[in-house]
Amino acid sequence: MDTMQNPVPGPLTVLFAPAHVLVDATKEGSEYYWPYKLIEYLALDHGMRIVALTVSARVDHALPNVEFVSVDPAGPLPMSNLERLHFHLRVYATARRILGTGQRFDVVHHMLPFGFRATFNLLALLPRRGDPPLVIGPLQSPLSYTGPDEARVAARDFSVREDEAPARRRAVPPLSTFVTIPVLSALSTQTLRRAKALVMISEQAERLYGSLLSAKDKGGAGNGKSARGASLPIIPAGVDTREFTPVEPEPDDGVSAPGRPIEIVAVGYLMRRKAFDVVIRAVARLVASGVLVHLRLVGEGPQRARLERLAVELAVADHVTFAGLISHHTIVHEYRRADIFCSMSLSESFSIVGLEAMSCGLPILATPTGFFREVLRREQVGLAVRFGDDEGLATALRRLAADSSARQDMGRRARKLAVREYDWRVVAARYAALYHQVVGRDGI
Repeated sequence: MDTMQNPVPGPLTVLFAPAHVLVDATKEGSEYYWPYKLIEYLALDHGMRIVALTVSARVDHALPNVEFVSVDPAGPLPMSNLERLHFHLRVYATARRILGTGQRFDVVHHMLPFGFRATFNLLALLPRRGDPPLVIGPLQSPLSYTGPDEARVAARDFSVREDEAPARRRAVPPLSTFVTIPVLSALSTQTLRRAKALVMISEQAERLYGSLLSAKDKGGAGNGKSARGASLPIIPAGVDTREFTPVEPEPDDGVSAPGRPIEIVAVGYLMRRKAFDVVIRAVARLVASGVLVHLRLVGEGPQRARLERLAVELAVADHVTFAGLISHHTIVHEYRRADIFCSMSLSESFSIVGLEAMSCGLPILATPTGFFREVLRREQVGLAVRFGDDEGLATALRRLAADSSARQDMGRRARKLAVREYDWRVVAARYAALYHQVVGRDGI
C-alpha cells in the first residue's frame, strides 16, 4: 500500500535509519545529542511511535513508544571509511528486517550523519514497493577550513605538546581513492534525489545542496524522481531554552559598574580553526587602551599551550582565564557570568555554543560564517567582524563595553529569537509538520 496516497489515521510512526552512529542524552551540545532531543519531543509532544537505529544509545530515562535498536552492539563507533561502510550496511539490513515484520511505518528519517557527497542510504538506492517516504537531514555544509589539529580534537587528544611539525609534502593518494570518491559521490547524490524531503540546517546548506541537485537535474532526470520535486525546508538544530536562560538583570543606569571588567566568553575546542588567538590579541588592544576587560576561554585542545604563551607575550595573562573543559550541565553559568559572547572562527556550519549564548541573552560578536552570518544578517543580536581582524574585534568590543544599554537590547533580541525559532519544541514541531506533509495528511 502506498502510504503517500493512503495515509493511516492516528499518530505517526517513524523509523530513524539511522538516527546517528551514537545517540547520547549526556552529550549535550553535540550532534550525538540532537537526535535524542528530537526523538524525545516527537514522542512526548506529538505522540509518535519511534524506532531509532544506531550503534549505541545512552538515555537518562525511558521514552514512551520509543525503541533504540543497536545495529552493531559489539562494534566501534564508525570513524574510518571502512567502518562507515559497515555501519550503513548494518543499518540497511536492520531496517529491512524491521520493515519486513509488518509493522507500519509512515516515514523513514535518515538524520545524521550525512557527509557532503560522501554518504548514501541503501533504503533509497534499493527501494521496495510500499516503502515509506524518506526524509534526510539536517544536511550541513562542509567546513571551508580545517586545520592540522582537527584529527587530534576528533580523537579528544588534548595532550600538551608543541605545535605540529611543519607540513610535509602530501603523499600521493592510493589508487582506490580515485575510484571510491566518484562512486560515493554518485551514490550520495542519487540518495538525495530519491528522498521525499531534504532538511537543510541553514540557508548556506540549502544553496549548496540545491546547486548540486539542480546541476544533476540538467538534461532531465528520466525516472521522475528528481530532487527538484523534493521539499527543501530549513530546520535548524535546537537549544533547551528552559535550561539556557539569562541571569536576572540588575537595575541599570546605562553605565557599567565602576571597577568591574567587561566579561567576554569564548567557547570551543582550542584549535586553529576557532582562531582564539585573534580574540586574545583584541583583548590586548583593549587593555592597552585602558578598557577593563576579562576573557574566559572555555574549552580544551591542542592549541592551549600556544594560546597561553601568546597571552603572556602580550602581557594579558592576568586578563585571560583558560577555564578548560566544562561539564555541559554547568556551562550555562559561563554564559550567565558574561557580558558578551565572541567567536572568531574561520569556518562553522552550525554553532550550538552561539545558540546557547543567545538563549542566555548575550550579544554576539562573530565572524560571518555559517550560523553567525545568517543570524547577524537578519537580526540585530550582535555585530559581525571580519576574519582575523583583531583590530576590528577590539573596536566592536570597545563599543559594546561602553554601552550597556546596547548590550542588553541585543541580548534581549537574541533571547527572543532563540525561544521563537530554535527551542527544541519548536524544532520538533516543524519536523512533525514536515512528516505529515510528506505522508499526505492535512494536519498534525
